[in-house]
Amino acid sequence: MIFFSKTETASTQTADALLCLMPPIFESNGGEIPFSSADGKYTAEGFAAEDKVEALGDGLFRVHRSVTNTGVGARTGKWIVEARDTFATDRYLIPCVSFSGNVRSMGKEPHGLCDGGKPWIFAYDRESIPSCTLTETADVVCALFASDADADSLVSSCALVRGADGCLAHRIYYPVTEAPRSYTDHDVLSARYDTYITLDVDETFSVAFFIFVGTPKWENYGTATLLDRIEDIFPFTREPVMGVRAAWENSLKQSNILMAEVGGVKMFRNAMRNDPNSRGIYMPYEVYEAGWSGQALKQARMELIEAFRTGDKALRDDMIGSLEAWAASQFANGLFPTNYARHLNKKYIACDVCNYGWAVSEMAESYVLLKSHGIERPALLNFAVRLGDFFVAHYDEKTGFGLKWNPDGTKAADGGSIGGFMIMGLLSLYRVTGNAVYLDCAERAMVLYTARDVDDFCITAGAIDCACIDKETAYPFIKSALDLYDITGKAEYLVTAEKAAYYFQSWMYYYDALYPDDSEFTKLGYYTHGGTSVSTQHPAIDPWGVIVIPEYMRLAKATGDMRWTARARALWCNAMLCITPKGGITLHGHDRPEGLQSEAFFIARWTRYRKNREERGHLNDMFVGWPAAFRMTTLYRMQTELGGDFSVIEK
Repeated sequence: MIFFSKTETASTQTADALLCLMPPIFESNGGEIPFSSADGKYTAEGFAAEDKVEALGDGLFRVHRSVTNTGVGARTGKWIVEARDTFATDRYLIPCVSFSGNVRSMGKEPHGLCDGGKPWIFAYDRESIPSCTLTETADVVCALFASDADADSLVSSCALVRGADGCLAHRIYYPVTEAPRSYTDHDVLSARYDTYITLDVDETFSVAFFIFVGTPKWENYGTATLLDRIEDIFPFTREPVMGVRAAWENSLKQSNILMAEVGGVKMFRNAMRNDPNSRGIYMPYEVYEAGWSGQALKQARMELIEAFRTGDKALRDDMIGSLEAWAASQFANGLFPTNYARHLNKKYIACDVCNYGWAVSEMAESYVLLKSHGIERPALLNFAVRLGDFFVAHYDEKTGFGLKWNPDGTKAADGGSIGGFMIMGLLSLYRVTGNAVYLDCAERAMVLYTARDVDDFCITAGAIDCACIDKETAYPFIKSALDLYDITGKAEYLVTAEKAAYYFQSWMYYYDALYPDDSEFTKLGYYTHGGTSVSTQHPAIDPWGVIVIPEYMRLAKATGDMRWTARARALWCNAMLCITPKGGITLHGHDRPEGLQSEAFFIARWTRYRKNREERGHLNDMFVGWPAAFRMTTLYRMQTELGGDFSVIEK
């Protein structure tokens, strides 16, 4: 056994020891064969093993473990690394998978440490840090995770096991195991999945893995300390596959593909898919969504920017008409149907605060954009003011802005962190109008959501097709906290922005998962490093991180920590992948036009759109508005707000 403290290792337990690396475990035929230790080496019947520990500094250690079959015949099974905490805690993380057991999630993804009394075991490709398990208290953080040095080290799984003494044991399994059941579709658990290693006589199995012991950056933010430490062992070295001009042009192409005339005005379609009756794409049900996934309002604003850049008056007038049509859909109480189709068919339903928050922000920003070009469109600002006023009037000091609201102005549901998007909207209104009512409400809401959600390292419900812990709901807290810091100068807002950014960053993949040569990822050149997992309920990667790049640049400037620019580059490079190239491609039997990008990339044994969950490494066939809208927003903001310096994302 080897004991780890924040500064050193020891062969016997010391007062400051926080983690104990146990002898190897060989699992075969459902049983575990432990090893005995002596003089730094381990033995079991028919096996010999050795650990070599390399101290990398600041609490990070690389362990090289080798196991040799010294018996008389081949042995087949699984190898297990186990490291036990010397302290008890209920605060733990398996990145992207389990936030202290997902007790705040309403989905049916795995909850708790066990299923039917057996520990949950998750494949490495579900975690942003491979096979990572992390435990922490207010004073201590410990983590065990795999290395990407070679396939043997990387292809693995992880688990946390509660001991009789209440302490948690971190485990890495080699090779991949998912048990006692595998999470394979939206709220679907399937049979376990097992793979095995066979060692012939005198054959050695060698792996590298990491142990980290440190102090949380803030309470509940041991992950932040870990992220700051690991970036030199998981360096991002890739170049963007296209330049910034090509990224803008391809984004316009996607928006133009989604644009259609609806009720006499131009709108942006959402959730388009492959047409079962042709080789093209179609919209299976009418959705023209203001914010969230569709980002119709943001796309209209980006197209306006292009119209002013090129002098295209027809495009300008079409986009003004689109925005004014949205404004005309508003109810007397200030709310509106966030799917424009429901304005036309009058089939109103409760709508979410995510869409409402985006709408306030985008309408206010569009008003300012038009005014800067000498065009007054007061209906846009009036829409934003009336919608913002509704939420100021209905803000609740205990529940914030709520989750969903009925068309008649009654609350349909509470819950989640989704109110962060309304904070973002109110701050846009404050910047445009100077009305301190919006600033005051935004500050009070930021205090509430920070204490309840951001400080808890658990943000929920902004991915509104889920009901769980997610990544994208962190974005408005990063942006709004930085805006509040700029407006008020209060240092606590910078801390909130950092916390929310570290939470968001914990969803970004730090390595390239491995896929077969015949997978779509391999054929199309997709890699996982820099992609962001969606949520605990939807374990797929998307390019959503592209929207947060300006905030990472702002954080780098405000804190002096240039790691944020490196993170921004990784997010950008991943977000450029698998945009349909010039001339288009045929994929899944359908023709994809130039500029189109899938909404999600399926990294693990989980798929929402295919029957065969074994097809790791494939693209989905869902085409929505936000990827293009977010890319253009980031490019526009880098040009107008960040000095036009694109060096962080250029080739």
